[in-house]
Parts: sequence; C-alpha cells; structure tokens
Amino acid sequence: MSEDDGMEELVTEEMLWDRIPEVEGEERASTYYELSARIYARGQYDEALALAETARDIYSQLGESVSSEGLAQAYSAIGYNLNQLKRMDEAANAMSKAVEILRENKSPIALELACTLGDGGTHPRITTKLLKQ
Repeated sequence: MSEDDGMEELVTEEMLWDRIPEVEGEERASTYYELSARIYARGQYDEALALAETARDIYSQLGESVSSEGLAQAYSAIGYNLNQLKRMDEAANAMSKAVEILRENKSPIALELACTLGDGGTHPRITTKLLKQ
C-alpha cells in the first residue's frame, strides 16, 4: 500500500483557477472561497477580499438551496480581509453577519466562530460588536 492511498489529491492554486469555468453553484462558490483563503495567506488582502466577495455573492444567489455555513464562511473571510486592510467598521459588520447567519441556523460553530473572531488580533471595535450580539 503506497503512502498516497486514502489521501486526497493535492489541489494546487492553479487547479482551483482552472476549475472556476467548469463548475457552478455551491462548488463554484467554494472554489472562490478556497482561492481567497490561499491568497489571504500570501498577504494579498485586496485580491483575497474580491474572491471572498464573489463567493458570498454566489452563495447569496443560491439562497436556501445550499448550506448557510458556506455563506457564513464567505462573510468571515471578507471580515478577515477587511480587518487586514484596516477597514474596521466594514470588517466588524462582515464578521457579525457571519455569526448572525450561523446563529439563525442554530449552527454549533456559531459560538466558536464568535470567539475566534473576537480573539486573536482583531480590532477591539470588532470584538465589541461581536460581544453585543
């Protein structure tokens, strides 16, 4: 049995870019979200923000036909990018929206996300807004 048995294929950033025209709906939104996360990790926050916003727009268009967690993840990514770009009010709004979506759907990760977003380097204004929810 080789080491690769049972492991997922490593998906490169190039493969994600190539996938966009080939997929639709939730898979397309998820692809944009994944690209956003990878580009965020490189510190390219403007580009990562645009990709996260595209993911959010797709999830929003799909409405209730898809899991709300994808939409919440997109809002969270938007918030993290805005935070890095020092756009604190907008970041707080996006992060609050992510927590609100999860709470509305009684997601078990709502509290975890609120704690994560309110901790670990986010601006105090963001933490205050999250705690008021």
